[in-house]
Amino acid sequence: FYNLIPILTVEENLTLRHLKENKGRTVVTILGIIVAVAMITAVFVGMSSLLNVTGQMMKYDTGDYDFTASVYTDDSTTSREINGDFNEEYCKYCYAEGNYRYDNIDELIEVCVKHMSNEEFPPEEVRKYMKGLLPQLNYWKKYSQLGENEFCNFKRKLVEEINELKIDGMPKVDTLYSLEGNKVNLEYRLPNGQYTKFLNDNETYFCNQLECEFGGERCFGIVANMDFILVSTYEENGINPELVLYKKR
Repeated sequence: FYNLIPILTVEENLTLRHLKENKGRTVVTILGIIVAVAMITAVFVGMSSLLNVTGQMMKYDTGDYDFTASVYTDDSTTSREINGDFNEEYCKYCYAEGNYRYDNIDELIEVCVKHMSNEEFPPEEVRKYMKGLLPQLNYWKKYSQLGENEFCNFKRKLVEEINELKIDGMPKVDTLYSLEGNKVNLEYRLPNGQYTKFLNDNETYFCNQLECEFGGERCFGIVANMDFILVSTYEENGINPELVLYKKR
């Protein structure tokens, strides 16, 4: 150990002597190192600031979608159709087995808050997000102008109108379920021999299926919205549909 001291002293002396003899080059080297470190630091800080600003602008323009990814990419919270297929447009809390589970948007929001909030996304943040998201979904979009009481009254009035039709063999309607048009958009044969569909696959309708009071293999199908009421009969799985009534409201 003690033999290393003279060696270190000699190396230090040689270093100091060379630095003194080349002061100009030494100063330039030190300044170059400082400038290089500063430039590298500035680049990383600039990139970080740019990403942060871009993220804030996207949140301002389109909303914070981090929450969406954390919820809807999880198979355990994604809704399913009757056949088990995923429906990635809705979560299982508002849509399950081909039916919408809530008619009250505020009630649905509170259900989502209960099941989806966590330490990273507190209840108030979830509630704010869902109030912005739900009115944009197909189910709520068309009826968003109706308040809670108006919406319930609308469905009750619709049920009354359907029962007042008094179609032979069709049981009394007690309730209507919300379904997307592509689930109930059957193709009907017109008197002229042509076939046509009356629904929009992307809209939401109020529907029900009822067994005929006279028995047999055919069922009654009811589809309605703000504009019309459609009643048809068909065999299992919508085979051989026949239009019974199409009434403008």
